[in-house]
Amino acid sequence: MMGWTSYKAHEYKRGRVDVKKELDQWIVGDNLADSALVGSTYYAAVRDRSEGRIFGLVALTSVNNKDPDFNISVKLMDETMGPCQYTCPKRILDKLTPTDDEYALEWRNRCYEQIAEKNRQRRDPNSLKNLPEDTEIVFYAISDMEDGTKQGDEVLLRKEMCRYRKSNGQVVTDLRWIDGAHAWKEEHIAKDFRILYDPRTDRTYKKNDEQGMTV
Repeated sequence: MMGWTSYKAHEYKRGRVDVKKELDQWIVGDNLADSALVGSTYYAAVRDRSEGRIFGLVALTSVNNKDPDFNISVKLMDETMGPCQYTCPKRILDKLTPTDDEYALEWRNRCYEQIAEKNRQRRDPNSLKNLPEDTEIVFYAISDMEDGTKQGDEVLLRKEMCRYRKSNGQVVTDLRWIDGAHAWKEEHIAKDFRILYDPRTDRTYKKNDEQGMTV
């Protein structure tokens, strides 16, 4: 299950590759217990009938609707391979049978931890997801980024409404954290970010203001 495989997809919806249906029917097939597509990552609970168990499967996907011959690419990993994607829905995790594999257990635990953190953030008015449009934040980069940002660099972001194309070709409008040129995923933003401008109170804080909004 290592490496990427590219081929011509079989399943389409409104002229574009239907990634979830493609993997459900052509990769997992009759052994499928449940599945979900989270962004471009596919998660499935898969039956191993020979051993009477259900295990977790993760697939990274990429779609190129402009290529008529190789319009989908897939990289498959089962949970024992230690995948680094942890957004698997709880309903899928709950279907998996017990295991003593340390990599599978670590992956499951990381997924459950992320679910718990998301539930906490939903209740927190100052979480990244709940902060309103036009909020400005500052933090120090937690890792090197492809745009040239280095770990430890100071980063200023503003939450703006953006129109963009997802990996499956769908065009959506949504709120995103923008540095002026690039959008930042929430997982790349330090948890100890500070709010510089809060549109709920129309208040601006100084970056070194000890009374400012520290999250």
